[in-house]
Amino acid sequence: MRRTHNDTVKRIALELSLKPFGYHDGRNDEDCARHVITAWRPLLEAAAEVSFMLWVADGSDILEWRGDLEQPLEWARYIGFCNHDRNVYHSSHHPPSRNSMLYTGNPREMCYADLKAIIAALRTVGTELLERPISIGATFDPGPEFAESPFKYHRHPEIIIPKRVSGRPTFPMVDAAATLHADPQPYAAYPGGIPEGESFALFLGRQITAYCRALGVDYVWLSNGFGFSAVAWDYLGPAFDGETFLPGARARRLECFKQAWEDLRRGNPEIPMEVRGSNFAAGMDIAKDGVDFAWLYEKGYTRLPPPNSPWGALNFDYGLEIAGFLSRAARSPHGEYLFRYYPNDPWFWQNPWTDIFYGQAHDIYLPLATSVINEAGNIITPSTINILTGDTEFGETVPLTGIQVGAHIRTALNDRPDEVGLITWVYPFDEYHRLAGESADGQAEAFFGDWFARTLINHGLPVATAGTPEAFHTLLVKQDIVPQTVALVPTAAVRSEDNARRLLDGLGKGVPAILYGPAASLHHSVRQHLALDLDTPLSGELTLNHAGSTPAGTILHDPVGSAGGIAARFTGDTGSIATLHYTVASAGTTRAYCISTSVQGTPLIWLRGTNSFETRPDAARLALKPKPRAAHYFDAGKLGYELLARLGYTIEVQCEAPGAGSEQNAALMLFSRSDNAWILSGYAAAPVGCVKLKFPDGAPVFHATFTRLEGGASHYPLARAMRYECRVFVQQESGIIGCDPRARDEHHRELTLKITGLKDATVIFLPPGKMAVTFEHQGKKTHFDAGARRVSESNLTGELLIHW
Repeated sequence: MRRTHNDTVKRIALELSLKPFGYHDGRNDEDCARHVITAWRPLLEAAAEVSFMLWVADGSDILEWRGDLEQPLEWARYIGFCNHDRNVYHSSHHPPSRNSMLYTGNPREMCYADLKAIIAALRTVGTELLERPISIGATFDPGPEFAESPFKYHRHPEIIIPKRVSGRPTFPMVDAAATLHADPQPYAAYPGGIPEGESFALFLGRQITAYCRALGVDYVWLSNGFGFSAVAWDYLGPAFDGETFLPGARARRLECFKQAWEDLRRGNPEIPMEVRGSNFAAGMDIAKDGVDFAWLYEKGYTRLPPPNSPWGALNFDYGLEIAGFLSRAARSPHGEYLFRYYPNDPWFWQNPWTDIFYGQAHDIYLPLATSVINEAGNIITPSTINILTGDTEFGETVPLTGIQVGAHIRTALNDRPDEVGLITWVYPFDEYHRLAGESADGQAEAFFGDWFARTLINHGLPVATAGTPEAFHTLLVKQDIVPQTVALVPTAAVRSEDNARRLLDGLGKGVPAILYGPAASLHHSVRQHLALDLDTPLSGELTLNHAGSTPAGTILHDPVGSAGGIAARFTGDTGSIATLHYTVASAGTTRAYCISTSVQGTPLIWLRGTNSFETRPDAARLALKPKPRAAHYFDAGKLGYELLARLGYTIEVQCEAPGAGSEQNAALMLFSRSDNAWILSGYAAAPVGCVKLKFPDGAPVFHATFTRLEGGASHYPLARAMRYECRVFVQQESGIIGCDPRARDEHHRELTLKITGLKDATVIFLPPGKMAVTFEHQGKKTHFDAGARRVSESNLTGELLIHW
């Protein structure tokens, strides 16, 4: 664990409710602010700038603002779902026992002057304790959960989406594209009242400006999909009802999307805006909701892309979290992006750090093991970190939580990626926008591509980096050394001649690639390399066979959720360089499902892919996620590990309780690179068993561990959260290998590793910082000069000391 002293970021935003300030306990606002900041100081000191982002209410504090500091403030002093007496929730949403109640017997009554004083206290005490710039953020949430909202659910229900859309229940959120009915009540930006037909986004923008100017707020956060989707929690949307993709509806929604953002910026031309986005990945939003991330980023209406969704803590779908995180940041407004972590919940009976996560830090290490390739071909990692939230549902700020969470985040920052990871997702950001705007088939392809990537990640494919085809190509051109990565490429990213050329150039440089998606999307030059032609597509229940016709299982390929049927026909013969690995068959007709070939000596693999879920919604429940297929159907996402093994990387999970992981494989693992080391960040849903590992350099042996070698592969026990550093690889058939850190000596300023259990082995070591290294074996010392990325020695038996 090398201390790089590089565990800092540009900004950390500590999200807070007003509950710490709402007790009648004799403390003034500055005392409360001091307690909050002190609890989180170990983390906050890692930032050049600190923000306090206030969850005052649900945004109704902005909507209701009349310009009078003595105006009573409706603030979020509840635990549970608010507005339940306004009949806003579908009956299936939650039981009455989860309706709102006061968080304390006699919470403080507040007016806007009190809020202004709390803001001033946070700014004053923050500056004093942290000695760095302090900014304040306001929040707007489109939903009913956090505070009572007469504006949304009594005076202006016209801005709320219906309780049922296309026959399914929805969550009652504000539609950013809605218009308001006339309202004679005065507001700060509308002293004469709201005129009939006024754009809600324009109204909100003007209220944001007035509110922030008066109260000393520096920016605003738009939460829970506001500005992206009126049904931000649904995997469906106005352009996809689960049965059909609807280009006309998408075009209309796209027009509404752009108009709402233009109205919002027209009303608020000066206060920076940040966004939470939906629970989904970019391609999903592009397909189902008509979201145009490219347009939004180009306009600069939001200063950062949406971060990772916090719902990983609630639905354990970390593949969806990672896919959403990387796809939305594959391009960004200003070359920066945001990571958000969810240790506490100020509204409900859950605080993930101490209950759901139970002190396990996988949802810190997994997202922070990822990276993005920017347009200049450089690796970037999050510049901003948000903590949702610093306080619990009772307004507690627990110092131990701040210390523990802060230590894990700063450790992850210390080891942040500085090279591409084991799998680089070549993300067709522009192509998905273009395809979805052209046809229903294009929408389906964008939808399929992100959902299948999510499935591959959930089944353990270690996707740790993302970049557009142009960005990845730029990185390969500017680097002298070919990165040790595998390109994961949706076929949509290889449609054009330019992108096909970029793929073939990467293969020519020695970067292997896994393609996934409809073969029809591949440029004809790539199809030729794979010996593929197109024929009548198959769909429905299909037999998946190995190339030798041995059945591998049955898949249910629904063309709705999997971008059409399976149309690829293998044209290779016995003399072809292309090899057929899997086929699907129905009624005597066969189609290709997986093929590999070699281009200029570098492997290229194509996998058709199938989303193993039902897109048609349940009419009785919220459409939060597609329903997985019955367990007897084979899930094609499980083939990702097998394909990676064909490229020399064995990551085989051997779990004794596979059913405990629900839709996931037993382990999700990301392999990132930092200071020339491999860093494993992992999560096991059902940690009973082990993972078998073997790389082209040999068996990975993690620092401060022992491992059993069998068949030349190391075996490590699964754990709920896994975090390891690896610089040592051993080429040896079997045995027990130890890798124990030892103290430095007067000749080596970093570390010594003691490798034990060697039997005529080859040991490969990856030096940090291109440092000089000494191998010491049986009294003999071998010195390696500084500058090498990889050093090795063979014929080693017994014990080896590695000094640097």
